[in-house]
Parts: sequence; C-alpha cells; structure tokens
Amino acid sequence: MVTKDETKTTGQDSSQTGDSSTSEKGSTSTPETFTKEDRDKAVSDALSTAGRTAKDFESRKTVLDTREQAIKDSEARDIERQQARDIAELESAKDDPAQLTIIQQRQKLRTSQVEFNIKQREFEAQKVQHEADKTQHQTEIEATRATRLETDIWAIAKKHEVDPAWLKSLGVSDLKQLEEIAKGASTKKPFTPDSGKTTGGTQMPESSGAKIKAGFEELHPTK
Repeated sequence: MVTKDETKTTGQDSSQTGDSSTSEKGSTSTPETFTKEDRDKAVSDALSTAGRTAKDFESRKTVLDTREQAIKDSEARDIERQQARDIAELESAKDDPAQLTIIQQRQKLRTSQVEFNIKQREFEAQKVQHEADKTQHQTEIEATRATRLETDIWAIAKKHEVDPAWLKSLGVSDLKQLEEIAKGASTKKPFTPDSGKTTGGTQMPESSGAKIKAGFEELHPTK
C-alpha cells in the first residue's frame, strides 16, 4: 500500500526528473540573437590575428635588413683596408717595373673577384626579398579571407540562431556547406504564412485581438 507521503515523494521525484529533462533539453537550445557588437568583435579578433602575423613578418624582415646592412658595412671596411694595402704594395714596387706589373694584375684580379662576390650576394638578397614580398602578399590575402569568413560565419549563425563559435570550430570554409550545417542544427521555428483557411465563410483570425473583433462583428453584423 502506498502512503500519502510516499505518493507526495514520488510526485516530487517525477517533477524533478521533468525539470532535469527540460533543463537538459534547454542546454541544447539555440543561444540568443547575436548583436552587431558580437560580430564586430569577431572581425576585430580576426584582424588582430592578421596584424600579429604581419608584425611577425615585419620583424623577420627587419632582421634580414639589419643583417644585410651589417654585411655591407663589413665589406666597405674590408675594401677600405685592402685599398690602403694595395697602395702601399704599389709604392714598394714602383722602382721594379716587372714586379709592379705582377702586383697590378694580382690586385686587378682580386678586385674583380670582390666585385663578383658583391653582385652575387646582392642577387641572393634580392631573391630573398622577392620571396619575402610574395609571402607577405599571400599572408595579406589569407588574412582578408579569414576576416571575410569570420563575418560570414557570424551572419549565418545569426540567421539560423546557432552558436557561431561552434560553427567556426568545424573548420568549414565553404559558405553553402556552412549554411546547410547551420540550417540543420537550428532550432529556430520556420515562418508559417497565414493559410487563409476559413470556417463557416469567416476567415479564422490568428491574434486574440482579431478573434475578439471577429466575434463582435459576428454578433453585431454591419447592416
């Protein structure tokens, strides 16, 4: 035999179970509509990421430029010292035409080699700069795409009332696919237009105000 207290307890347990079920169902429900501030923040975050990438690139470029300038400064000092030695060497052989000719040829050959090395290094530096510019351009393109995708994701999320962070975490960049995913995950009730169905020749009103008005007109028809 079930006592009154047991019945009461059982009823409370059922109520709690129902609340838990309702709570769990609510946890999967759609979040609130996202504001323009939310979208702007998402775009700002994407731009910040792009900015950090660009800053890292500029830092690497600064290091390369500093290194290049250091090499040039070192070469300039070496050339200046070598020129001083060459002058002294020529001066020492000025009274020996044969020795002077040998020294001059040797110095000319060394100068040609130095000039070739400088041109070779400059070519390599230009090649590196070209690759760096290409990388920067690609980085800017990717940053622009990421920013636009961020905006599109938030727009789709708002349209279907789904979590934009979840939608973004899927890693999908195809907008049509994102649209289908968001549409399938949405708990937003689709809009159902007025069917225009009538009962007894009178169109059924939807709102309570319209129902009251219709009832009054039915009791007091206009002559």
